[in-house]
Amino acid sequence: MALVRRLSFTIAGVVLLSVGLVAAVIFGIGLLDPAGTKMADDGDPFGPPPPWQFWAVGLLVSLAVAGAGCYLAYMGRPRTQPHSGGHQS
Repeated sequence: MALVRRLSFTIAGVVLLSVGLVAAVIFGIGLLDPAGTKMADDGDPFGPPPPWQFWAVGLLVSLAVAGAGCYLAYMGRPRTQPHSGGHQS
């Protein structure tokens, strides 16, 4: 049962990590070139672009989602024990 739980957390984490990183790239591009991303809006291509706060908040939220996915994907991994270097007899 623990294996199923760990596997489901890993899969959910990888999905969240992937979606968060893709969204972070999109919001990063929007933050760098808001007028260019507004041109892709078929309803109003020549209207004013969204303010930079929209892109910044979206970028922070997407990075938080990616961070949560990273935590979920790697929290179930066994931790390695540091090697003591001493010889026990």
